[in-house]
Amino acid sequence: MHYIINELADQPRVLDYCLPLVLPCCYEDIFGQSSAEKELADDNEIPTTIFEVKKRKGFELLMLVSKLISPDKIDQLITSLKNELKKQLISE
Repeated sequence: MHYIINELADQPRVLDYCLPLVLPCCYEDIFGQSSAEKELADDNEIPTTIFEVKKRKGFELLMLVSKLISPDKIDQLITSLKNELKKQLISE
């Protein structure tokens, strides 16, 4: 997903319509099971042959998304991120 969105970097507002679909992917990479697996890969506890498993791109993807949405969608992004952070704090 990171590669695709990165290729859209010169097209502002292109992600407005799919923001609700893209944000959960970012959060999964940052907070979810895939993040835990990547931490294990970083510690060399599990062997990885797939490049995507070795890299964490969630924060970079979130930054790209924030650049590719219109200003009126920023509130949606911030609210969504705030809700996800609350959910993560409660689950700990």
